[in-house]
Amino acid sequence: MLSYPGMNELVEKCGSAFSAVIVSAKRARKMNEGAESLLDEYRGTKDVSKALEEIIADKLRPVEKR
Repeated sequence: MLSYPGMNELVEKCGSAFSAVIVSAKRARKMNEGAESLLDEYRGTKDVSKALEEIIADKLRPVEKR
């Protein structure tokens, strides 16, 4: 179960749970490969948790298709 950030917050930021999962998974992969942090401090320790925190902080969002 996801405790922080909450799923409702993520859906507000991304539009759907599916978008939040895809965006965070892609960002976590980049972080695992050595990408720089977008935040100064994280509550979580795993890359996926850090990516979700970046979404909540408006540092990461899904790309809108036109």
